[in-house]
Amino acid sequence: MVGGEVLVLPKFIEICCELVDNGIRIRFETNLSVTKKVIEFTNVINPNKVEGIAVSLHIEEREKRGSVEEFIQNIFFPMN
Repeated sequence: MVGGEVLVLPKFIEICCELVDNGIRIRFETNLSVTKKVIEFTNVINPNKVEGIAVSLHIEEREKRGSVEEFIQNIFFPMN
C-alpha cells in the first residue's frame, strides 16, 4: 500500500487488521511521521503478518522540524 503517508488514512490500521485476519500479508510505505500511529500499528498487528515496511526519510524536512530523533526512535520501535 502506497500513496502519501498511509498511516494518516482513516481506518488504515483497521483495514490492515481485516487483511491479516483474512490471511493476507501486508506491505506498505511510510515516512513514520505519525508516532502515535506507529505505536498503535505495532500494538495491534501481528509482525508475522507484515511482509515489509518501506520507510522513506526526507532528512532536510526532519531537520527543519527538529524530528530526526523521533524518526530514529520510530525506526527501532519494537513490534509486539
